[in-house]
Amino acid sequence: MKFEYALARVLVEEREKAGLTQAKLAERSGLSSRAIQKYENGEAEPLLGSIFSICKGLNVSEEQFLKRINQLLDTSLL
Repeated sequence: MKFEYALARVLVEEREKAGLTQAKLAERSGLSSRAIQKYENGEAEPLLGSIFSICKGLNVSEEQFLKRINQLLDTSLL
């Protein structure tokens, strides 16, 4: 699994768990709705600063968010 697809999966799950729309997450994270859409569709890979902004908007720790992505990447290598 590529990083952008693992990130997309975790991002969608966390956003839905938080009960947020893409637009609301964009507003809370200071990013554009189009950027959130691209990240969720695996069309773009965010910079580290954008990942931190997304985590802030989702109210999840960066460590937790990145750990979940890493777990998906690790399991896809088996």
